[in-house]
Amino acid sequence: MNTKTLSSWKIVLGIILAILSLIIGQTIAILFAEICLKMGIADWISNLLMSFIYVGVVMLELYFLSKILFKSDLKDFKILPIKPSLRYMFFSLALVGFVTVLLIFSKGQFISNEVGNKATVIITSVFYYGLATGIVEESIFRGMIFGLLGKKYGKLPAIIFPSLVFGLLHILGNKLGFVDIVQLILAGTSVGVLFSLIRIENNSIWGSAIVHGIWNIIFVGGIINFDINKDPQSIYNFVLSSKSQLITGGNFGVEASLPAILAYILFSSLVFYWIKNKNIKRIK
Repeated sequence: MNTKTLSSWKIVLGIILAILSLIIGQTIAILFAEICLKMGIADWISNLLMSFIYVGVVMLELYFLSKILFKSDLKDFKILPIKPSLRYMFFSLALVGFVTVLLIFSKGQFISNEVGNKATVIITSVFYYGLATGIVEESIFRGMIFGLLGKKYGKLPAIIFPSLVFGLLHILGNKLGFVDIVQLILAGTSVGVLFSLIRIENNSIWGSAIVHGIWNIIFVGGIINFDINKDPQSIYNFVLSSKSQLITGGNFGVEASLPAILAYILFSSLVFYWIKNKNIKRIK
């Protein structure tokens, strides 16, 4: 695929359709899970199937989008081949560990809940929020959108634009004040930059998908909840003592907190150092 010959309108159309593919895939997966539940299928099985359907539908959409609109394939967008990275597995554990330690040092109370559906919470956290969401969102933002912008306009637009859109989309569906929105855009853009740098360094979406997925398992999935309020649906809670929005992340949560933002910037600097050492000057 030679993106330099693509018109700007086709690239804009591709970006819109890629984002729509996420919405469509997620909607189909959720509807399927709801049908399963109405049929009496166990929660954990329904959510497990939902996770695989989400990935499958979106990958199929991206495959046809790349074939029909861009006369290319998923290899051109670094979505294929599947490229597991042990380095980024340890990197992601260091990232979530760093933020977790900072939040614990901010003081709070650790509470264990008696949750009756632990299997459902764990499976949903690992397979839907971790595996499925990590793969889908990275395939769209660091695969399709990043690839279209990077080869035509260069690294900086490819890093900044998807990262900013990634941050803005997280505003949807949340009741946020002005300060919440500013903090969320800063956090969302910062973590988007981190994922984009990983995509450049690893020459694949799979490094960022691993980091994104493990982050979601810890801070989104519901196995453990970091907040100023106890969540009865989470297996474990760390109830933060601080009421400062910088520590709590405001109404969005600790993903937009100062400890998280510091981690995004610090770990982005590390990946940038790796890129410089590899002397990577253009997006492949």
